[in-house]
Amino acid sequence: LNLSKALASGALHRESAMREALELCMAEAGLLVFREQGFPLPGDEQVRISSLFGAGEMHSTHVGHGKAENEDIFRLSNDKSEGIVGPGAEWHCDGSFEEEVFSHAGYHVVEVPERGSAGTSFSHLAVVHDLLDPKERRILQQMATVNSHSGVLHPMVFQHPTNQRLSVFLHLAMTGAVVHVEPSGKRTALNKEDMSSLFNRLNDLYNHSRSALHHKYEAGDLVMIDNWAVAHRAQDGSFSQADGLRVLHRTTVKGSYELAVQNLGLPKSLPEEKPPTWFPPEAVWVKEYVGFRWRPCEEKDMSGGRSLEQVQFQTPCFESSLHSSEHVSRSLWTDRFDRDE
Repeated sequence: LNLSKALASGALHRESAMREALELCMAEAGLLVFREQGFPLPGDEQVRISSLFGAGEMHSTHVGHGKAENEDIFRLSNDKSEGIVGPGAEWHCDGSFEEEVFSHAGYHVVEVPERGSAGTSFSHLAVVHDLLDPKERRILQQMATVNSHSGVLHPMVFQHPTNQRLSVFLHLAMTGAVVHVEPSGKRTALNKEDMSSLFNRLNDLYNHSRSALHHKYEAGDLVMIDNWAVAHRAQDGSFSQADGLRVLHRTTVKGSYELAVQNLGLPKSLPEEKPPTWFPPEAVWVKEYVGFRWRPCEEKDMSGGRSLEQVQFQTPCFESSLHSSEHVSRSLWTDRFDRDE
């Protein structure tokens, strides 16, 4: 299916059965890969295609780059003279700092590396939920994340508005706190050890063979995703220049669904610089661009010749040769609730 030709012929438009079917397929599968859409696909055309879905308009909050063809194009690259370098190495959903998280996103590589093709990995959030054991699901349904950049709260388990499946929600780079609400209404927040355990556990499940798909871009690919159905991350090597220049154009669509936490009796946001008074003294509270640092920095993080300081500006890792995420207990965060019960 050539989306530009379908638009030009009138077969594809906001009210068309074709658009509705594509959106339903995205909700179920998480993403659709459209081959041979043009290389490069003009930025204006990518925006036009993207705006068919969700609320029907773009929602762009990114930093601009001088070589971007359109203000709604987020231009990413492994060369700072060609695009923005560095963000996106951890599992996340775009627009997690908004109350209405972006509904859809589009990805098109306009420069494919000469050797190899560092791509984007996607993980189906409903499958991640299914991989949890019953106890983990029960505990996560009583939890919410606090975005480290905006203070917005999102439930860690939500029901997708289209496919109706229970799904997990966690931004592994921009989460500044995790809140738990007991059935009695008592509120608390996780400490460093429990958050590290939880994040490593969910990172493992995001990478699980049943939930993850690792896409390698070909010239002309346009990947459209349901941003509530899948999380994504840049694959290892995306920021290295060893294989040649890589440039990716991303578009994001305005959400029409609020990932709310009202059922937990929590506010929509905690924008204060200091934690609420009901946070325990040992609870994690981070109000910066990058949230809780849950894993050690690794050699792969330094690809592209970036310094440790540059990496830590965008990556939730800490400098340490003494700790490894492989040795972090994946069950510690649930053990904590055994102790409390």
